[in-house]
Amino acid sequence: MKNRIHTFLFPFEISIFVISLFSVSCKKDTDILNASAQDQEDVLNGFYSDTATMVAHTINVDSVVSFNDAVKFLGSNQDPVFGRTDVSLYTKFSIPNNLVGVSFPDANLVSSEIVIAVKSLDFVGDYQCPLTYEVFEMNQNIPTTQSYFSKPKSWYNSGNLLASRTCSFDVINGLFVVRIPVNNTYASAILNNPQYLLDNTTLQNTYKGFYITCRSTNLNPVGAQGVIAKLDLDNALSGFYLNYQEGEISASKQTKVFKFPFSGTDVVRFNEFKHDATSGAHNLLTQQLQGDSAKGSQGLFLQGLGGAKVKFKIPFLTNFTSQHKISVNQAQIRFKVDQGISGSDGKYGAPLKLAVLAMDSASREIFTYDQISSSDFMRYYGGSYDYESKEYVFNISRDIQAIMNGSKKNWGFYLVVADGDRAYAVRRDDRSERIVIGGSASTLYKPVFKLTYTPLSND
Repeated sequence: MKNRIHTFLFPFEISIFVISLFSVSCKKDTDILNASAQDQEDVLNGFYSDTATMVAHTINVDSVVSFNDAVKFLGSNQDPVFGRTDVSLYTKFSIPNNLVGVSFPDANLVSSEIVIAVKSLDFVGDYQCPLTYEVFEMNQNIPTTQSYFSKPKSWYNSGNLLASRTCSFDVINGLFVVRIPVNNTYASAILNNPQYLLDNTTLQNTYKGFYITCRSTNLNPVGAQGVIAKLDLDNALSGFYLNYQEGEISASKQTKVFKFPFSGTDVVRFNEFKHDATSGAHNLLTQQLQGDSAKGSQGLFLQGLGGAKVKFKIPFLTNFTSQHKISVNQAQIRFKVDQGISGSDGKYGAPLKLAVLAMDSASREIFTYDQISSSDFMRYYGGSYDYESKEYVFNISRDIQAIMNGSKKNWGFYLVVADGDRAYAVRRDDRSERIVIGGSASTLYKPVFKLTYTPLSND
């Protein structure tokens, strides 16, 4: 079982672990000619090429780290292009404000429920489609000091179903919420056993948390595609609620409410992603994931939440230096959305950003030199979705220059659903969108590598 974060490598073997939880998205002028890699004393005449070969195909993402923060996902979706995706949630609950010695004298349970606020209305799928939410008790007290990967686990008691409800979203205080009534026996045991409420350590050693999933929901890609929602576990509405009265329950008495939040320093919150591209997915995606890389020429598939990414190479770059050294003015890659395969029914929005990452000799992701250079990244790198041209544009002049110089091997690149900024590029669990881009055999959507360069006078 993996329980440590993968190292994200880049030149000079500097590892990154600094992750920011907020990002600012802006559209960059990706058509500015970048001559920052060029020695002006060596300039002769400029040349241009847009016919270099690109070879690409779709691959599975092995797993991604699910970070312990407020933004999580939950739901099941039967995508007519990408197949079935089930996103489940592991979460602990805690005593609010680290209170100690909590007790409920002479209390009787009226009801209990889990409520989780929906953070964003950018759903994947059909938000009106009902799902069957099931809640199981976790069987391990997971430490907060480790990182956890999104591969499916068995950290719950499959025979101990605490709650089940088939529903669409409820609305509380103007917000969509997931609302699931919980088994009264389980909730009453918490309410009436104060010896387990001494502090959060005692609570979580006894009640280890919830595993919430929709995987039993029956979906189809025509009339019941399902939905994956982005949640906010830090929202004031989110928590495990005990509704009780003191003494004998009566309709005339006031019902009191105690909420165990899904937030705080004592909780663990992480997602489990399960992707099944054999279940109703587009045949081009299925064939590529099964090893037929040649099918990448007909379409390339990208999916967030640890779904799919694209591996590509521009294999004959050094042919440009066969007769003389060159200085790269601009190296631009344009990836166009395949509007025929991606679909446009409004249920599946395009990712706001993609990222191009370089590859090392062991096929690990590393930063391009353009990402390492702060000035180049901010002005040229690109990667934001252009809604007008329906494409993603990248400028990686420094990286291509290093390959041309022979100071870096041309191992290839990855295209992933992520923000290209170094501080965020490792983060893959917070973007649920998917997209299909054209392959090399496409007439309308073929990806293009555009190179503007200058032969050097001191060759």
